[in-house]
Formats: sequence, structure tokens, C-alpha cells
Amino acid sequence: GERKQHASTIHPRSWTIPIFIFAFPMAARVGGAAATGALVAGAVAPAVVVAGVQAMGFGACGIVAGSTAAGWMSSAAIVDGGGVVAGGLVAGLQSVGAAGLGAGTMVGVAAGGAALGMLVVGGTAAAAVALNARIQRCRECRGHAEQSAGPVEGQWTVATEEGVGNVKFYPFSSEESSMKFIKDITVAFVRYDPIGKDIGCWGLNPWALNTIRTHASQRHDGEWKVVTEEGCGNVKFYLFHCEENARSFFNGLLVACILVGPSGREIDHKDMNPWAVNTIRTYALQNPAGNWKVVTEEGCGNVKEYRFDIAENAQVFFDGLFVARILVDPEGKEVSSAGQNPWAVSTVRTQALQKPGGPWKVATEEGPGNVKSYDFDVEETARVFFKGLFCSRILIDPSGKEIDHGGWNPWALNTIRKTVL
Repeated sequence: GERKQHASTIHPRSWTIPIFIFAFPMAARVGGAAATGALVAGAVAPAVVVAGVQAMGFGACGIVAGSTAAGWMSSAAIVDGGGVVAGGLVAGLQSVGAAGLGAGTMVGVAAGGAALGMLVVGGTAAAAVALNARIQRCRECRGHAEQSAGPVEGQWTVATEEGVGNVKFYPFSSEESSMKFIKDITVAFVRYDPIGKDIGCWGLNPWALNTIRTHASQRHDGEWKVVTEEGCGNVKFYLFHCEENARSFFNGLLVACILVGPSGREIDHKDMNPWAVNTIRTYALQNPAGNWKVVTEEGCGNVKEYRFDIAENAQVFFDGLFVARILVDPEGKEVSSAGQNPWAVSTVRTQALQKPGGPWKVATEEGPGNVKSYDFDVEETARVFFKGLFCSRILIDPSGKEIDHGGWNPWALNTIRKTVL
């Protein structure tokens, strides 16, 4: 059943004589616990109580500024209309901190120690008995239930982990019987409906639930994928036959992962480690025959190309990178660029956008007399490359006419023109 907790608030004026009990570890045997509590409290409680009160800021010379006691005094003053009431909680604590405990209070503390000892030990013993009965009922319930090798089609199946990696399956003919079973067990479980769909789970250990789903929810021919990186470069694929099972598994993971739909498009991701997500996408989303490209520079002059058949996958891969890169559409046109290093972006364009023999040209001088020509098949691509450069350069149309130029060195521009025009 549902359990609800209700917090009760204690008014600062509700106690006139505070009693603090600093209990020793529980007595080893239930039979002597009450007596032990009384003896310990009577012998050591007074000194411990005074030391504890003084540590809170209720000192021999008054309340210490900035301490817990000062905060309590401020709260009590607000509640009591501006002053601390005699006989209240704060006043009582200050009295203990300044003068110690009287004989009457010591008796109260000793009695409180005995009572607390009985209460704690009695409550613990009762809880232990109840827990033992619950565990025994769980064992008996599992021992009498029929087991199977996996989720059974047409039946309600409860999958459990009973020890590390030890996954077991219990099929039931009706939902009611499966519900009765899960009410009697104390181990982590996942429940499946007659078509094998994950419809609920329970367990204090999320890794146990992941283990159960790894064994019970996967299908070797599933079209839904959850892809993870479990250690540096260790990319793993998990296949599921329906979105619900894939999504439940995905939501329960504590590692970087992506969720991929039947079309191969990324649906969702967890980027606890963005570099891990990039590694996953490199393995899971690429298609060597794809017409969408993300081109990067990963180290000086080390240009790499990643191909995708779905525009959304190319875009999400592009967005997740930290290196200089460009996004190129199936027509070879640059759609977007990013990166902190503009020279790296220019290097990427040099290798990714050129078309040898293209009618559009960008001519540059890269060092005294070192004139280079770059060919492109469309004006837009040529202009993107032209605008991203920092050296002297000119833009030439298919008729061989200069239509733009850039650079701060007029002598370099003259050298370029003499060479290419």
C-alpha cells in the first residue's frame, strides 16, 4: 500500500526542559538492552548533554554569535513577538550550557536513556521479525511459481534478478495472478504483458533493472536500438521490438546512450559525457553510402569525413562536435559551419568543397609568388570558401572574369592577377 510521511513541527516554546540523549551503539542482546540504556544514560549522559549543548553555541558566557544557538534564538524571538520567553526551549538550553544539569534533570536523562533503549531495541526487533517474514514469503512465492526460459507470448511474465546476473522468468495466465505475485516478492522485477511489452517495474537497484531488461526485453531482430558506450570506445547495441521496451531500457541507463528508431534516425540521447555520445553516433548513425556529410579537422591537416543518409542524423552529429567542421548537403553545398579555429574551417573546405575542373575559381597567394587555384562547381560554394580566407585572393566566374577580391596586400593581388587572369 501507499505510505505517506507527515512532518510535525515543534514550536520553540513547547518544551520547558529539553532532554538530549546521545545513545551508545545498540546493546548486543535484546534481553539486556533496556538495562544497558538506563546504566549508560545515568553514567555518561549529563556530561555528554552539557558538552553537546555548548557545542551548539549555548556557552557559559552567553550565546555565541553566528552559531546554531544564535539562529534558534532569532527564530524564537520572532515567534514570541520580539523576545525570548523565560522557561522556553532557548532559555532552557542556555541555562544548561551556562550552569550544567541539576540532579532532577540528570534523573530525567537517565530515565530517558532507559526508555529510549527499550524503544529502539524493541522497534528494531519488531522490524527484523517483519522483514524476515517478508523475505520468507518471497522465497515461498518464487519457489511455488512456474518458471520459463524467457517472456512467454500470450502470458503475463514477471522477470526478476535473484543474485548478480541471475535473471528468472515467471509466466502467469492472468494479470491478476501476476499482480499478486509481485506483491509478495521483494526482489527487483520487470513485468511484461502478453505481447512482451514492458509495463512496469520495481527495484531499489537500477543496475538490476537494467540487467533484467537486457535479458528480457531484447529481440535479435528488433528495429528499435539503444546504443551505449560502456568504457572508452566500447560501443554496444541493444535491439528491441517496440518503442516502449526500448524507451524503458534507455530511461533506466546511467551511461551515455542514444535511442534510434526503425528508420535509423536518432530519437533521443543522454549526454552525461558529450564525447561519449559523439563516439556512439560515429558508430551508430553513419552510412558509408550516405549523401549528407560532416567534414572535420581533427588535428592539424587531419581532415575526416562522416557520411549519413538522414539529414537529421547529420545535423545532430554536427551539433554535438567540438572541433572545426562543416555540414555538406547531397548537392555538395555547405549548409553550416562551426568551430573556434577559422583556419581549420578553411582547411576543411579546401578538401571537402572543391571539385577539380569546376568552372568557379578562387585564386590565392599563400606566400611570396606562391599562387594557388581552387575549383568549385557552384558560385555559392566558391563564395563561402572565398569569404572564409584570410590571405589575398580573387573570385573568378566561369567566363574567367574577376568578380570579387579580398586581402590587405595589393602587391599580392597583382601577383595573383598576373598569374591567373
